[in-house]
Amino acid sequence: MNEFEKCEEIGRNKTKMLFPNYQFAESPDISEVWDFSGQTPTLNYFIEVKDRQISSTAFDSSILEADKLKNLTAIADANGKANMYYLCFYTDGVAYSYNLRNISITDINIVIKNAGRKTVIDVGKKDKIFIEIPHRLGRKYIYQVTK
Repeated sequence: MNEFEKCEEIGRNKTKMLFPNYQFAESPDISEVWDFSGQTPTLNYFIEVKDRQISSTAFDSSILEADKLKNLTAIADANGKANMYYLCFYTDGVAYSYNLRNISITDINIVIKNAGRKTVIDVGKKDKIFIEIPHRLGRKYIYQVTK
């Protein structure tokens, strides 16, 4: 298992720990734009998970690549305009979830950051467009940090 796969597995395991009673379908492809999907009697949903290696207090927002949001929206729209959730774990035992369908363009910042071309593996940097979603727009969860 490479570093990217390990990081994806950590985020997915934290999600299952945080929501033990949910019946998720896990994406079979770890490089897919979504990590989990599911449904309730009234809606379908997709969840993108990130396990950030910083404290939740380092910034007052969570970042999401604009391309990731665009691709997640396309998949959700093709599945009955499913809800889209972004779940971001931090090192201090805090996680924020955001229903991306409920966030207005006026509520976010759009920024360009010189970031790694790949999430985990260092293969250089490039400018990427990110959205900054304020923590106040998310739902805060507390989880047990394990080593």
